[in-house]
Parts: sequence; structure tokens; C-alpha cells
Amino acid sequence: MNDITVNAYILYGLIGFLGLLQIATLGAVLRLGFTVGRQQVEISGIHTRIDDLKDSLSNRIDGLSARIDRVEAQIANLREQVAENRGLLLALHERVDLIMRHRHDEITGTVILTPTIPEPAAD
Repeated sequence: MNDITVNAYILYGLIGFLGLLQIATLGAVLRLGFTVGRQQVEISGIHTRIDDLKDSLSNRIDGLSARIDRVEAQIANLREQVAENRGLLLALHERVDLIMRHRHDEITGTVILTPTIPEPAAD
């Protein structure tokens, strides 16, 4: 039979190379583990910031809805005041019309107030 013999130094060299390869692989795996851990910490920090922003926005939205309710109440009050002022203005307009009734003279085109007595036409 043909026996294949290998020099012991070649075997030791091969075993040493495989050991170094395992150490390099272990180093790469550990480095990736640290990187993944750092990324997970950053992601959890981002989630915390997002939750804080949600709370802040929720508080601001609540404040804005309260302001909108107050503005709507003020608009309702202003509508009432405008309606009251409109009624007062219409009443004032009617009274002014009663006081200032007038007619236009067709011949001369002048304005003659109704409460006054028209002058008799000159013969």
C-alpha cells in the first residue's frame, strides 16, 4: 500500500493557520456584535425621542383645541353683538328717516323736507 505521509511541520502550520483564521473570525464577530449593540441603543434612543415628541404634540394639540373652543365662544359673542348693533343701526336709520323725510321738487329739482311747510308758489 501506498501510505501518504505528510511532514509534521506542514500539519502544524495548517493547524496554526486555521487557529489564526478562527481568531480573526471571532474578532469580526465580536466587532459586529458591538456595532449591532450600539445601533440597538441608538434605535431605543430614537424611540424615546419619538415618544417624547408624541407627548409634546399631544399636549400642544390639546392646548390648540382649548384655544379653538375659546375662539369659537368669542365668535359667538361677537355675532350676538353684531346682530344687536345691526338692530340698533336699523332702528336708528328708521328714526333718521322719520326725521329727515323729504321729497324732490319736480320743477326745480330741489329737496324739500316733509315736516316743513312748503312755500306757496309765487303767482
